[in-house]
Amino acid sequence: ERKIANHRAEVDGKAPSAVRTREEIARAKKKLELATKQLERYAADAETSAADAARLERDLRNVEAAEAAFERELEKKGKKAALDLGEAQMREYNKKKEEAGAKTFKLRQEREGLANALQADDE
Repeated sequence: ERKIANHRAEVDGKAPSAVRTREEIARAKKKLELATKQLERYAADAETSAADAARLERDLRNVEAAEAAFERELEKKGKKAALDLGEAQMREYNKKKEEAGAKTFKLRQEREGLANALQADDE
């Protein structure tokens, strides 16, 4: 080991460009490792966001189907007037609607950001 270290020091003294090249290679490898880890994180985040988006879309379809069924039922009963909700029920409805809208918006923004990041990484 001592001979190897002495020989390396001798070579490094004679060829400083080899030392620079070795250092550049080490920096490039480190940069590649970091980029790979970041890409893996982006891919995992994209999968999570896609799963969340799919779940929310499925929930939205379920709600729309329930709404359509409710309206059909309401028409069957001959009640074409709007359903009268109490004040507390309207507040709760509006609160839930805002929460769902905010969460959906946030997830869409995250999904678009991750898609753009992945697209930029691919380019």
